Amino acid sequence: MDNVTKKLLKPALIAWALLIPSIAEGGIAVSPLKQEISLKPGQSEPFRITVTNNVRPGRRGVVRKVELSLTDVRVFEDGLLSFPDAGTTDYSACKWIKLEDSAVAIEPGQAKAINGIITAPANAAGEY
Repeated sequence: MDNVTKKLLKPALIAWALLIPSIAEGGIAVSPLKQEISLKPGQSEPFRITVTNNVRPGRRGVVRKVELSLTDVRVFEDGLLSFPDAGTTDYSACKWIKLEDSAVAIEPGQAKAINGIITAPANAAGEY
């Protein structure tokens, strides 16, 4: 069987953070930004990303509510990125990915681990 290489670009693929409220008292960090996972057809692999509520020094932080969703990533020759809806590009792996959470609340200066699993379909071949 051929190996199927899953290139998971985060936050683009796994976690686009929609912040509520959108007060600029700090920021949200997602790591790692990229994970490469090689799977054989029909194989599954767990993964983890970390979302951190960064607070600028001297600022009083607020709890951030972060909604997690998937999106595709398109990289152009000039290096620009676009983020089309999940499952809309030719080699999208979004339908193969399940996240443990769809939203999290993160206290100032704290981080949350988000677990997920990716499962390559039995007929998968090539690089996605």
